[in-house]
Amino acid sequence: MSDPVTHVGRCRLSGAILAAVLVPMLFAVSAWARTQPGCLERWTRPVACAIRLSVETSHGRWRDLRPGARIRIPAGDAIVLHGEARDQNGWRFPEDRMRIGLDIDPNCGDALRPHQLENGDWRIAAGARHGRCRAIVWVPGNLNLDEKITFEIVSRAIAGYTRDQAQFIARSLYRAILGRGPDREGLEAATVEIQRGRLKSEVESMFSSREFARRRRSLSAAELLDSLYRGLLGRPPDSAGVRTYLHDLERGRRTRVVLKIIRSEEFEARLLRRHAHLRRHVF
Repeated sequence: MSDPVTHVGRCRLSGAILAAVLVPMLFAVSAWARTQPGCLERWTRPVACAIRLSVETSHGRWRDLRPGARIRIPAGDAIVLHGEARDQNGWRFPEDRMRIGLDIDPNCGDALRPHQLENGDWRIAAGARHGRCRAIVWVPGNLNLDEKITFEIVSRAIAGYTRDQAQFIARSLYRAILGRGPDREGLEAATVEIQRGRLKSEVESMFSSREFARRRRSLSAAELLDSLYRGLLGRPPDSAGVRTYLHDLERGRRTRVVLKIIRSEEFEARLLRRHAHLRRHVF
């Protein structure tokens, strides 16, 4: 997704003179766009014949997309999809007349929430459900001018956590691992570590602490799993959770269990709901 790329299409040239005049122009723009079949032959008035797609990430950076691109969106993030077109003569199509359509596979459900902006761009927000959603981007009135892309919703941990999110995770870890709420200094230190991308080391540090060692003496693996579930997910473990994690806890793979729960769709849904609540009440 980091390299400049183009949308797909072809154009058949009719006549040697037309080819001599327009082929150099098309090659000049071919680094970013190829045209749809028959565009030069069928249209005399300006019409969108080629399109370049680009995406703006949550960090405000624009990237051009390859044909058939896969766009990764961390859970809870949003991107903006932009289309830039050229007409059959190679000129840029007027942006005020350029609106791209977007069809997302209905099997995706509410995993993605698309909204068309006033300028014709699409803002696409991801929920907490991980996975891939296929979509088609198209230009109205040009039924052959379309592009297939794939959105991939990935764990929030890949993009990193905001301070509010890191603090929520730190509080949850204190309850899950140490069985208590955090003190002010401990909460601040844990929040900073998590926000810096050191979640694993923070979890390991809590498990290797003397405080946890004292607590561990009175906890069975099943009781520890119950503590982890209540602290991180706010509920007791179900039978699926017991089957998935109890074996690891009995063999001392505690950090692995905690990281899997934190990166699960269920925990990220809690995290995103909490983050949305904080944003609504920021003032």
